[in-house]
Amino acid sequence: MDNNIKFYDGTELLSKRDAEGQLPEIYIVCSRTRSAGKTWFFTKKLFEDFLENPDENKFIVFCRNKLELGSVAEGMFKGMLDFYHPEYTISESIQMKGTFSNIFVTTGSGDDTVRTHCGYVLPLASADTIKRISSLFVDACQGFFDEFMPESKTTFLSDEVQKFLSIVTSVARGGGETRRRLPIYFCSNCISVNNPYFIELGLNRRIKSDTKFVKGVGYVFQKIENNLIIDTHANAGINRAFKGNKAIDYADNSWMNDNYTCIEKPGDWGRAMYYCTIIDGKYTYGVNYYPNMDLYYVGCKFDKTAGLCFNIKYDDMTPNVPLIRGSLYMKTLREAMEKGIVRFQTIHAKESFMDIFI
Repeated sequence: MDNNIKFYDGTELLSKRDAEGQLPEIYIVCSRTRSAGKTWFFTKKLFEDFLENPDENKFIVFCRNKLELGSVAEGMFKGMLDFYHPEYTISESIQMKGTFSNIFVTTGSGDDTVRTHCGYVLPLASADTIKRISSLFVDACQGFFDEFMPESKTTFLSDEVQKFLSIVTSVARGGGETRRRLPIYFCSNCISVNNPYFIELGLNRRIKSDTKFVKGVGYVFQKIENNLIIDTHANAGINRAFKGNKAIDYADNSWMNDNYTCIEKPGDWGRAMYYCTIIDGKYTYGVNYYPNMDLYYVGCKFDKTAGLCFNIKYDDMTPNVPLIRGSLYMKTLREAMEKGIVRFQTIHAKESFMDIFI
């Protein structure tokens, strides 16, 4: 993104192929700044694609909870429509007691009013019901999930990625095919690289502070920054008053909720002694001890032959592997944490390790 352009243009992102040279189905764009124009670009694309071919270019807007239905579409599209297409308004009609919404676009007035169905709002919480009525959505050709990263981790639904994939699988039928291409656009501010979507994609391990584009299998990711908008935010009165607060420090290139303290790679630390293996669901980490530095290091490489292997969580255990809680190894690692002599390869490794003590 050109830092001299005021608002985001996603043309470059949409032109990208994935890591295998194929058309992606997932397009992700994140920015440290708010008001970068991500939502405007994609709502404009969805709306103008629909105007070009109303019969074939209907769209899906994703949200999390059923209580959001009724105002999701207007909340996303109104600003864009007021600026680019003021002759149109957009509204929702809630269906099946809050299972989903139909989206309508209206133009004209009085006897000349024309109201046309243009898409759907699908809450992830309705995944089970949507599976049973999936044929209703076969005329949708693309989807949009705005603000997919909430600032609070507790906002994510239980098994949210599975619910999202269930809905996409349900609606990506029709047209004489068992599975048709259904591109989905994801937008968010830079909250945390360890959100459930990035973890499932493996994207959380590929993003660095200076990453601009990542090509994965089936997806492409873009991180954008805009110096003009950063300066505008920095000069706003309330932001000057709260200068230094990370939530409004848009010049900071880090992810808002991620703490990079103790994230580093071993340097001239000397020879390592393998201490143990810890398992956090589908993630496995090796813990090494560097006696020359008196440091423990939690990394993504582990010794498959090591007998000292522990589960972190009771509710997501690998069979025949004991919990670390209550063991001598946990006591040693707790003391190491208290002394500040533990380092981590990734944020996710750090967060997994911290679960030992919660």
